[in-house]
Amino acid sequence: MRKVTYRGRKPSVRWRADRGYWYVTLDKQRRVLAVGKENRDFAEKAFARLLAERDRRHAMPGTVAAAVEDYLSHVSDTKSPKTLENYSFLLNSFLSYENNATMQMAEFRKSDVERFTAAMKHNWSQTTRHNCVETIRTFLKWFEEENAGLTPFARKSLNKIGRAKRRHNQFGITTREQFDTIIAAVKSKHFRDFLTYCFATGCRPGEAAKIQRKHVDKEFVVTFQPEECSSKKTGGVGECRIIYAEQIGLEVLKRLCDGKGPDDYIFVNKNNTTWTKGSMYEHFAIIKRKTGLPVYPYSTRVGFISRKLEEKMPINIIASLVGHRDTTIISKHYDVFSKRRDVLQQALATSAD
Repeated sequence: MRKVTYRGRKPSVRWRADRGYWYVTLDKQRRVLAVGKENRDFAEKAFARLLAERDRRHAMPGTVAAAVEDYLSHVSDTKSPKTLENYSFLLNSFLSYENNATMQMAEFRKSDVERFTAAMKHNWSQTTRHNCVETIRTFLKWFEEENAGLTPFARKSLNKIGRAKRRHNQFGITTREQFDTIIAAVKSKHFRDFLTYCFATGCRPGEAAKIQRKHVDKEFVVTFQPEECSSKKTGGVGECRIIYAEQIGLEVLKRLCDGKGPDDYIFVNKNNTTWTKGSMYEHFAIIKRKTGLPVYPYSTRVGFISRKLEEKMPINIIASLVGHRDTTIISKHYDVFSKRRDVLQQALATSAD
């Protein structure tokens, strides 16, 4: 595979405000990657695919690029399209850095991954860097199985690739006062409705964004059929995802369903398009700046679970309401009572009586 050199500025994703699109200049040609400022994540993935496709045309046997191409073919046959998209983005991004694509698999080192994740520190979140490391680990394990073992150096590198530390943001919107403070900082009525429904249901923001009128029944309960659900999150093939809402969520849903067609999305922005991950984070960044609260898209979900635990709702019912297969995640991550001495003391006194 040829070594790609750059004259002048290295290609990168850029925003053109007067035309309203993300673009990149590659091989002396301007390529439009995505339209709309909120679609930067999509543009970055499109850019990574362009680089990978260009490099793949020159891939030589035994190189990392050739091995990644074989692995992604395997993923396309065995995993979901969403998993393939994520793996392609992360691995192609790794290939596009320095000379990773031309490197022989026998030369693979832990330092190659560490340099890449360090270089992406200001472009990617800590979670994305963590996911990238885990994806590379999975790729290397597959390569080892398919090729009856790596070279000693590559095997050593595989064992030494450390897991990036993840900081779990556990801030939850637990009280109505907190919720009112946050809502007051939101100018968009469309996002207020979206946020209110997430607060009242504890659903994943991505689930709320996918709700169409056909998913809502006469009692305004939302049901996703098994083929519309991610088996990883909903308990496997053959199970529906049902979303129930508190009263304030029902009021929002009833109002927005009025006049909608079966295939119309319920929660849309002012441009009548669905909420994306990028647009959500933009709004939450504004809220964080105005209120000083460390909110993020899952704050409504974390708050819902914490709130119901404090209301002494059975943990198995909470798990069903939020779409968990069992109570493991809630038991492991939601220690809402560990710092509440009054609640612990009261529970101990009650049990003694």
